[in-house]
Amino acid sequence: FELICKALFDTTNQLFTRFSDNNQALVHPNPNRPAHLRLKMYEFAGRLVGKCLYESSLGGAYKQLVRARFTRSFLAQIIGLRMHYKYFETDDPEFYKSKVCFILNNDMSEMELVFAEEKYNKSGQLEKVVELMTGGAQTPVTNANKIFYLNLLAQYRLA
Repeated sequence: FELICKALFDTTNQLFTRFSDNNQALVHPNPNRPAHLRLKMYEFAGRLVGKCLYESSLGGAYKQLVRARFTRSFLAQIIGLRMHYKYFETDDPEFYKSKVCFILNNDMSEMELVFAEEKYNKSGQLEKVVELMTGGAQTPVTNANKIFYLNLLAQYRLA
C-alpha cells in the first residue's frame, strides 16, 4: 500500500498537485491533469484510500497508512460540504494572505474587481478570463457582495 500511495499522490505524476512548490504543502486533484490521466485513476486512488481507511479501522496488523496530506477543501468535498473561502487559509495560505485578506479588510467601492478570474500561463501571459457566474465580467464586487464573490472564487479554485 505504501509504495502505491506514494506513487499515486506524488505530484510529479500530475494526478495530484499542490498550490505551492513546497513539498510539505497539501495535495488535491489536479484540475489541469494531462489527457492521458483518466478519471479511472482517481477512482482507483479513491478505492485505495477507502481500503486503507477500512483496514485501519480493524486495527492491529491491518493498519494501513496513506502518506498523502489532502487539502481541507478536497476532504470537505468528499463528505459533501460546499466550498467556502475560509478553506484558502489552510489550502493556499499565500493566496489567502495576499488576495482574500485584502478583499475582506478593504473597501471595495473604489476597486475595479469583477466576478471573473484571470488565468495566466507560466510565462505570465493572460490565457483566458473565467466568469465566476453568468455575466460575471460585468458584475462589480462591492462591500455587500464580496463574501459571495470569495465563495464563488473558492468554488472555482478549490473544487
